[in-house]
Amino acid sequence: MQITNLELLETKAALEALGAQSVKNVERPDREIAKKIRRNALAIVRALREYEWDRQELVSAFAERDKRDKKIIVDGTVKIGDTRGFSDKIAEIQADAVEVAVELFSEDQFIAIGKRYVITSNQLAALDWLVVSE
Repeated sequence: MQITNLELLETKAALEALGAQSVKNVERPDREIAKKIRRNALAIVRALREYEWDRQELVSAFAERDKRDKKIIVDGTVKIGDTRGFSDKIAEIQADAVEVAVELFSEDQFIAIGKRYVITSNQLAALDWLVVSE
């Protein structure tokens, strides 16, 4: 399935939020749903590897540097010199479509996710493309 890096990032965050609570907050987790959440999260992480590599390249290219040509890091974050140029380039790679092999949720499973997990409407929207139309 083809999907943009940005959509994958949003989906990854939603699946990670679900995965973190699947055992803690659900009395009787549906094992099939929990396994599907985990497998999809792993597939998305693999699909995002090239994006992450490209993003790190951009951070390095747009980083402010000191006199010794070392990246300036403030509070654990690389300081970006040309934030506008960096933002434009990040937007370009986020718009790139990539192939990802995921397992789709049935409509019943998707409804169960909404009922059994603590999930926001934004997270549900991010997962919407993972639902097979019946």
